Amino acid sequence: MKKIIYTPAAIRSLKRLEKYLEENFGEQFSKNTLKRLTSEIRDLELFPDMGSLVRDRYPVDTDYQFFYFRKNYVFYRVAGNEVRIIDVLDERADFMKILFGIDTTPPETLDYWKE
Repeated sequence: MKKIIYTPAAIRSLKRLEKYLEENFGEQFSKNTLKRLTSEIRDLELFPDMGSLVRDRYPVDTDYQFFYFRKNYVFYRVAGNEVRIIDVLDERADFMKILFGIDTTPPETLDYWKE
């Protein structure tokens, strides 16, 4: 069985998600959702390859994997006897930029917004 390790970024993201859910949907909803999410993450102890490889879907050379849970992507990597939770990102986040520093904004958009 693998050991789950959370990075500081993943912990911050989970706390941010908890706060958002509590403020918008109430404390009980927030607790239940985080409980289900962390249960899914704990499943990685037994099934570390249950997610998809990022490199199979996106043009980036990485060993990161991910799975989707209720509008959030959980990014992780398996190394030896550990499953390291890299980050938990909202589906609207630009994860390519956040995780890999790759800007995916089309030039037309930058020109339009004069950025």
